[in-house]
Amino acid sequence: LNSLTLLELDQNKLSGTIPSEIGHLIRLKESYLYQNELTGSIPSEIGKLTNMNTLSLSRNKLSANIPTSIGELLELSDLYLYKNHLAGSIPTSLGNLAKLMFLYIDENDLSGTLPSKLCETENIEIWADVDEITCSCCRSE
Repeated sequence: LNSLTLLELDQNKLSGTIPSEIGHLIRLKESYLYQNELTGSIPSEIGKLTNMNTLSLSRNKLSANIPTSIGELLELSDLYLYKNHLAGSIPTSLGNLAKLMFLYIDENDLSGTLPSKLCETENIEIWADVDEITCSCCRSE
């Protein structure tokens, strides 16, 4: 598993939590775990996956805050977290993601202000619940 670059387990009715050991998959570039029944929080160890360019955790039952360690994924271009139960404020560390092109965080229980640095990223597409989140460049359904 040390050389794994693609983890594609979407739409498999997986349940339980994302194990903290995911942080050991340091070569992982793409992770597709969307549309399962995953619960609990996104482990902070996800920040160790510094080669990651796509992280798709949408359509699960994930809760708690978005970990600040996601801001350490400097290669990340696609972050899909929509349709979960994520709560709390959006970490300012997301502003570190200069290569981010797609940020979908709508249909959660998030609040606060999106880091303004994200809106400065050229051609970024952001979907968020603008009734709950302050954002000058967000789209909403």
